[in-house]
Amino acid sequence: MAGERFGAVADPSYMKRNNLFQFEFLLVCVLGVEILVFSKTGTNFATQGNMFEILRLSTEIGLLALVMTPIILTGGIDLSVGSMLGLSAVLFGKMWRDIGMPPALAAVCTLVLGALGGGLNALLITRLKLPPLIVTLGSFSLFRGLAEALTRGVGSFQILVEHNRTSMQSFDPPREIVGRFSANFPMPWIVYCDQKTGAFGIKGSSPGSVTTPEYNRQVAINGLLGGKVLACFTATQTRFTLQIEEYILAAGFEPNNVAMSEYQLSSLIGEIEKQGLWDDRRPHNEMMGEILLASPWGFRWIFSPSDFDTVLSEPVVDFQIS
Repeated sequence: MAGERFGAVADPSYMKRNNLFQFEFLLVCVLGVEILVFSKTGTNFATQGNMFEILRLSTEIGLLALVMTPIILTGGIDLSVGSMLGLSAVLFGKMWRDIGMPPALAAVCTLVLGALGGGLNALLITRLKLPPLIVTLGSFSLFRGLAEALTRGVGSFQILVEHNRTSMQSFDPPREIVGRFSANFPMPWIVYCDQKTGAFGIKGSSPGSVTTPEYNRQVAINGLLGGKVLACFTATQTRFTLQIEEYILAAGFEPNNVAMSEYQLSSLIGEIEKQGLWDDRRPHNEMMGEILLASPWGFRWIFSPSDFDTVLSEPVVDFQIS
């Protein structure tokens, strides 16, 4: 038949979905390869503790992705989500610490206020037909301004500046410290601060490496901390060890949790005894506790959550920001 053409016409929507699935499958394959590589090369990557640590640290990102994914898929955008997250954190802290609400009630009130903020965006976009970009850009500034007003504009940078200024005062008069600065070998350094001019300086001169027993002891402790302020060494997980670990997390610390065999723990205790790495601020208890805790001061046994309160001493200095 003249003028007729035979053949199937590809469905554009089907091709688009097919390409999307191919792209997502490629991402899954890459993720699988990364997991295999890190499991082989890392010592603690393929462990249950590390899995829970990754999930815990990804909670905020997961919650944000949960609400942002449908918004982006439907062609919208929300620029205020970060500001709302910060405002929610400030509101929770205010209601819990300043007003005295129970943590559960403060969390519920925070969720309600967060929903009201999101409802404000939805009202302006759906009822007034305003572009999502303009609405969420404005609420971004609104939520951020409210958070700064509630905290009186005190930011982390200001706290850091004040902390540095207070810390510098401890070097007037000058103090000698044996250690390493930059890539230099360990040697004595004179650290000084002139509070009148605000000058802070470090000077040192040595023909070669110089160490002290205190320096070597601190290097050994730092090596066992694994880059964290605290490290928890356990041979068996019990209900009591979990309670202590949860108590430490609630106090705001993320210790380096190291699971060991009985033999490894015994070898570590022998090394601690040999190098004198016990926390010498209180007498060493020969009885084994639930957790062997390492801190910058050394090692000590933790028998209960309340024992952790004795590890960190009271602040040497305190400061107020008005």
